[in-house]
Formats: sequence, structure tokens, C-alpha cells
Amino acid sequence: DVDPSLNETIEINVNNVNYSEGVNRWDAWTLPLWGNWYGYFRDSNDTDYFKSVGSPASSLTCMAVGAYTTKECWNSTDGNTYCFSRAKNGTLAYFSSHGPTRMCRMKPELTASGYGVVSALSSDASILDMYIVQDEKHWIAGGTSCSAPMVAGAIALYLDAYPNADPSTIRYDFMMNAREDNFTGKTWPDVENPYWGAGKLGFPKLPLKPFRVPSLTLVGTLALASLITIVVAIRFRRF
Repeated sequence: DVDPSLNETIEINVNNVNYSEGVNRWDAWTLPLWGNWYGYFRDSNDTDYFKSVGSPASSLTCMAVGAYTTKECWNSTDGNTYCFSRAKNGTLAYFSSHGPTRMCRMKPELTASGYGVVSALSSDASILDMYIVQDEKHWIAGGTSCSAPMVAGAIALYLDAYPNADPSTIRYDFMMNAREDNFTGKTWPDVENPYWGAGKLGFPKLPLKPFRVPSLTLVGTLALASLITIVVAIRFRRF
């Protein structure tokens, strides 16, 4: 274990390498256990950040969801305008992990709005004024915990139209209807894109149905920072 307060460094040394047999690849991951502390690799010119998607997002059958920026700047309740320093509208968020998995399966499946998302503000939340927008009822946030629920909600609507759809069908339909643009470049199925997957969240065409009001019975939504959304179902009451 490394104590971040001590600014410790782990060194990995490889001796007696027989280069005539080829050069082995090293895969390594860091896990933050203390707030926002992260480890990084600093001495190798060959280091890349592919395969940074973690468990359980790397699971074979789940949908891993990346995040992109939809709002760089906002007007705050304190009268100032603020901007994220590492954000540009339409681009992949800096914290969005990259695929593929270690077994070379494409991840993420797709991406959704997840950086610069204005969301409802709880009256019990302790949020800095700079992140609270002018109506004082919403705040601006970011994370794959924002993008995953975007996909979760879309799948909930899909399941309302097609309640018997199985996970593989849902996954395929949403990937086939994901959007490409100048930021994503070519995506699945043309290429296995390790940043965007199939692209940005689109929506499969659904049959027109009577308006329904949700009964607010949330069956289960799980959104993790490791880019995964699992289990989506909302029960609706028909009128």
C-alpha cells in the first residue's frame, strides 16, 4: 500500500530480459483509496492509458458508459461565470476511462453526457456556491455517475416499449443507434473505438404509446465511476 500523504513511489525493475524472445507488455492499474488521489506512471515514453476501464465495467455482458462534455461554462449563484479547465463541449471527458478490456473486448459500449451536467440540488447538500447555478435549485456536476444514468433512463423507456427485450438486444439496439460526429470519429461497427465505443447516446425508434405517468417505483439503477450502468427498470402507471 502507498500512503499518498508521503508522496511515495513504487519502482518496478525488470532484470535479465532476453530481448531476442520479444519484449513483454506490462499492464498495471491504480486504485484510489483516499479521496481523489490517483497514481500515475512517469518514467516511460511508452506508457498509454488504454485498458483503463475497470471492473465491473469490463464485464462481458454489461454496458459500460463513457462521458463527454456538454457544458464548459455556467453562470453561478454568486454572480460569476465559471468554466471547467479541462473541458471542451463535445469532447470526451478527461476522466472517462478507455478500453479495450485486457482480453481486447471493446469498451465502453457508448458514451453519454457526463461533464457539465446541470442536475437537481438537494437542500441537504453542501455544495460550493460556484457550482450552484442561478436558480439555486440546480448545480453543475460531472462524472460517469452522470452519464450512466442517462443511458439507464433511456433503457427504462425502451423497456417500457419492449418489456420482453433481453440484455443482448438492448445492448445491440443502443449501440446501433449511437451517434457519430467530428469528435468521436469512426466508431463501432466500422472500427472498435476504445474511447467512444459505438459513439454518443442516441435512441432507438419506439412505437407511439399513450402518455404514462411514472409511479416512481425504482426497481434498480447502479451507476459506478468505473463506467458501468446495470439494471434499469421503472414501473409506469397507465392513464
